[in-house]
Amino acid sequence: MTPFPSYALPVLKIIRKEVHRPKEMPGILKIGSESYLRWLIDEKYFCPMGLCPNATASAPADGHFFRYPVRDHAISQFAHWFDSQTDARAVMDFIWPKKGKK
Repeated sequence: MTPFPSYALPVLKIIRKEVHRPKEMPGILKIGSESYLRWLIDEKYFCPMGLCPNATASAPADGHFFRYPVRDHAISQFAHWFDSQTDARAVMDFIWPKKGKK
């Protein structure tokens, strides 16, 4: 797993507060030569920010689609970090640690 960018910490805190840990692991979404971890829900692919109740997109790219009081740079840093991940279990455990492991 690549190191988490500290500037994206406000987004991580929102996700941990607003979204329960999904029961299923994210799957691989392939777009051209790129691969992304995503949850398939009702025929849409979601990243962790998209699972938040105030998100208006399944994979928000900025504050217009992720309606929380954080800077666009924090949103883009989180999105870039998440999209570079390949280990579903490691990223799940990092975003939503088991109780007592935060």
